[in-house]
Amino acid sequence: MEESLTLNQFWLYFHDGIKDLNPVKGMVDKVFRGQSQDYPLLPSIVRGLSEGGKAFFDCHEPNVISAFKRGARAFLANREKPSCELEWMVLAQHYGCPTRLLDWTTNPLVALFFASESHDDRDGVIHIVEDSMIEDRIEYINLKTCYVDQEINSSLVIQPTVADAGTFIRPPYEDQRYLNQSTVLFLSVEPFNEPSFRKHRKLIVPHHLKAEIRSSLREMGVSAYFIYPGLEGVARDIKMYVCRSQAAFR
Repeated sequence: MEESLTLNQFWLYFHDGIKDLNPVKGMVDKVFRGQSQDYPLLPSIVRGLSEGGKAFFDCHEPNVISAFKRGARAFLANREKPSCELEWMVLAQHYGCPTRLLDWTTNPLVALFFASESHDDRDGVIHIVEDSMIEDRIEYINLKTCYVDQEINSSLVIQPTVADAGTFIRPPYEDQRYLNQSTVLFLSVEPFNEPSFRKHRKLIVPHHLKAEIRSSLREMGVSAYFIYPGLEGVARDIKMYVCRSQAAFR
């Protein structure tokens, strides 16, 4: 379902979305993904590859993760190393390495930030998936099935409830960026194919509202400085607000 909303409707919708937290452990009513322009829900490692590249992907993904492991170990001497392949994949994704993981968030305002962050000449989009089961125990997940391994403990088995080919996972919030962005990740069994979510909506963010949305979000504390903690956020904040403001007066 695709919808286009006015700015007032946006605020009403997202205000309601913030309240929609379910007390059931691991369950949230909605997860969100904001994009500054409309493109397929495909992870970075397969973007630009044709369907015929699946055989290449099957070899390429292990090589990418292995290369990341080799380069990363020297920088992990003073911290706990990932204990399983999926934890390595999460760490690689966090630092910008292409993986089969796709970033989502449980905070609708974070999604709205990403949908309005750039490309002011194009409409943004926000994907919303409802009744979302999020798995926290990522060390038990089988990468081939995206299910919790039945061999671990039958009581831990969680079948994906919102998609036919993957599941949502919550990475350990060991980094301030993950914490601020309320990050969850979608792990796909078939990363070449867009996931088929059972309760999925797509909201259109009109391009002419993006500047006003960014300004309103900043007043609420959802700025580039918040989304990207540290010096990167400082630089992005200046670029997004100070430089754009000056350009508007030229």
